[in-house]
Amino acid sequence: MDIEHLQAVTELSQGELDDFWSRFQLEGGGDVSAFLQWLRQARMLDTATLKAVFTEPVSMLATDDYSMVVDEGERYEELGLVGKGAFGEVVAAKELALSRTVALKRLLPEKADDPELTKRFLREVQITAQLEHPAIMPIYALDEDANGRPVAAMKLVRGRDLRRYLKECREQAAEPDPEHSLETRLDHFIRVCEAVAYAHDRGIIHRDLKPANVMIGPHQGEVYVMDWGLARPIRAETLDQGFIDLVPDAPTAGSPMLTLAGHSLGTPDYMSPEQASGAAGLDHRSDLYTLGLILFELVSLQRAVPGRGEPEKLANALQGKTNELVHIAGLPIPPALAAIVARATEPHIGYRYREVSELSAEVRRFLQGDAVKAAPERKVEEVLRRAGGREELGRKVLAFTIVALLAFAAGALLT
Repeated sequence: MDIEHLQAVTELSQGELDDFWSRFQLEGGGDVSAFLQWLRQARMLDTATLKAVFTEPVSMLATDDYSMVVDEGERYEELGLVGKGAFGEVVAAKELALSRTVALKRLLPEKADDPELTKRFLREVQITAQLEHPAIMPIYALDEDANGRPVAAMKLVRGRDLRRYLKECREQAAEPDPEHSLETRLDHFIRVCEAVAYAHDRGIIHRDLKPANVMIGPHQGEVYVMDWGLARPIRAETLDQGFIDLVPDAPTAGSPMLTLAGHSLGTPDYMSPEQASGAAGLDHRSDLYTLGLILFELVSLQRAVPGRGEPEKLANALQGKTNELVHIAGLPIPPALAAIVARATEPHIGYRYREVSELSAEVRRFLQGDAVKAAPERKVEEVLRRAGGREELGRKVLAFTIVALLAFAAGALLT
């Protein structure tokens, strides 16, 4: 059955169906089967009507099992806990109608009746759902549980976070395998930068970037920026111009939910000086500084911000203090890469890269063996780089010298 035949088993007019189909395509689209589920989630189709679809000669769904079309309260079968935090938890679940495994994120039972936390949860889900980028976790649906509390269904990533990956890198710091090499680590970093740069273009800053909020999937290049719970619009026109749409009662940047008196939101190990100060009006350069701290750790395999406890780390973050960039196993750190880290973690906002895209472009230039803007080359260094390094240059000079001597000797014999 195609889209036209759906009208025969519903009360929707052709014009309504065409309008809903257009909206469905704008929200990501898919085949007719996915469109049916979209209509049902939007309360445009009830279970009985959806079951009636199966009586057609050609089914729009790839099954004739009525049990696959489930009531809202039976949509998911929980499989087990994936992770748990201070306010929420994530469980793996099977979405029965589509027979796929998803992740369900929700507030903890003891926190679910807190109106401010509920608003924050809705805000996170809405912002994440509207940031459609390959390196940002996709949201499938926003549902309610049996008690009417919000639950977000999203892609379940079977991998590990960047924090665990860095632990693996430290364990083989002296002789890393290809999966944990500097090149692979920098490639992961570029993908994180691309996601954050996209969010900035949409007028959103993350404010809680850290290795624990980056997931690395099992497939090459599969990297996701997670946990947008502290994200907020950079400027008012982000909402005014429709870049990001939030529910009317969603908290604003000045809400008590997002501004805790006497506290700085975020993680001291990965805070910019301005974020550590608790100042209002953070912009994208705060995220950029945090990315610089993550880059510091990916390069050296050591934390950037010094300190033994949270208060000391927060004080050092406030002053923009970082440890010396030294590799944990004593391996040399290329000066060009050190210059990129230094510029990204510059305490003074005006001396940092202007955009995250500039930072990722610098790292990409380094990986390609090109000169980086953070470290202007002297002429000799340029010659060495283009020649492939000192050893390669030495071989080329030696070869040229031998050829020149042979040519001179041949000329002498002829005379």
